Amino acid sequence: MQQLDFIHMRRCFELAKQGQYTVTPNPMVGCVVVRGGEVLAEGYHLQKGEAHAERDALLKIENAKGATLYCNLEPCCHTKKTTPPCLPLIIEKQISRVVICNVDPNPMVSGQGIKLLQAAGIKVDVGILEEEGSEINKTFFHSMKNAKPYITLKFAQTLDGKMATLSGDSKWISSEKSRKRAHKLRLENDAILVGGRTLNLDNPKLTPRFGYEEFGKVPYRLVVGNPEKMDSSAELFNDEFKERTIILSTNKDAAFSSSIKRIEIGSIIDWQNVWTKLHELEIRSVLVEGGPQVLSSIIEQNSFDAVEVFIAPKILGDGIAISGRAQELMKNTIQLSGEDLHLSARRN
Repeated sequence: MQQLDFIHMRRCFELAKQGQYTVTPNPMVGCVVVRGGEVLAEGYHLQKGEAHAERDALLKIENAKGATLYCNLEPCCHTKKTTPPCLPLIIEKQISRVVICNVDPNPMVSGQGIKLLQAAGIKVDVGILEEEGSEINKTFFHSMKNAKPYITLKFAQTLDGKMATLSGDSKWISSEKSRKRAHKLRLENDAILVGGRTLNLDNPKLTPRFGYEEFGKVPYRLVVGNPEKMDSSAELFNDEFKERTIILSTNKDAAFSSSIKRIEIGSIIDWQNVWTKLHELEIRSVLVEGGPQVLSSIIEQNSFDAVEVFIAPKILGDGIAISGRAQELMKNTIQLSGEDLHLSARRN
């Protein structure tokens, strides 16, 4: 690998991030085509159903013979999607070398694209800046490898570990800056999950706000619990985004509005089973904003991947806290968020 290879791959990362809020359930991919030190074209994948990064770049070039193509993810070779595979076009354009950051973990690709490129006489280099590339697409990679979404628990608490008063009131524990960061987390995830109790107490919109509305993304809004105990007048069930609301029902016999999508998960919640059902909907990541009961249940079942905690400089005294098994977390970062501390941590 030469220094220029690293420069062009980092440019692929920058391009890939152009689809950060729109590309899901597909991965973020960027592409740079270079010949004789000159960048001939760049491309990226914006959203499902539109051109993949390699096709986006190559269709801008009349003559790409002998060029090197950089891409942060192995080019696709399967036809089980709405867009054509990129690999035949790479061969047709007579690309002489392909530099790849990550092998595609999708079982329908997973090294097959590399083998077909090599069989066509194209030189292939794999693994440049592999760790950085994996981080960019961590939720997609996790979903493909584990057949479940990447689960992040998000909550705010006081210095004495309380999430809410005994009556359940939890509004504005954290600072405005922390709340803005929480809305960015909503934008970064495919779905937001709360329990029926949080729905009834807070009547949340579960949409990205604080200026993030401009991206136009509305994640799936998931509500877990018994539909009979949910307030049918809640905004989630009646606003213009109600088609993005899904009830994860613990009571299959409960009557509820037929206009709201519903998934039966059983009266005793097995979170791994819930995540599997969401994976089948191509949901790659879930931000859990549920109250202490939902969070404690997920922690008890050891069924999460990361946490985002906002700790406010307040003491509540009597109040509600999370309970469950102690979990060891890694890759911790702590930063100031207004008056709060923002802790980010992962399981591995």
